[in-house]
Amino acid sequence: MHCMEEKQLITAIKDDNITDVKKFANNTTVNMPHYHCYLKDECLLHKPDYPLHMAVKHNQPTIIKELIKQGADKGLVNKDGKIAYQLAQEYKHTRTIINLLCPDDIKRVYIAQHLSMAFIMIFFIPVLKCYYNIT
Repeated sequence: MHCMEEKQLITAIKDDNITDVKKFANNTTVNMPHYHCYLKDECLLHKPDYPLHMAVKHNQPTIIKELIKQGADKGLVNKDGKIAYQLAQEYKHTRTIINLLCPDDIKRVYIAQHLSMAFIMIFFIPVLKCYYNIT
């Protein structure tokens, strides 16, 4: 049922066609594995790639945003054992793309670290300045 839509979505990603990506991306197709094969028996030998991984490989921020908006799972592991975030880092994509793909648990740790640093700067630096008579 979804096979045709999935193929059309993959073609739209490869062609960098955001209009067709919007047309064929939905919460089912964005997480369907894409096997780089044409014969059913041949597919058993391959591990899948996913639409989000393909968009990352092709450096397509607009398509990445749309796939995430449509429910793409940022935690899916591709044929090389990597999530899309790791691919973006490997391909040295912009910080914008990497931030889009950053898993939520990593974002929480990052925010907590920065809040901790802000807390230290706001409350402890004035105390240290006072203690050491730094102006």
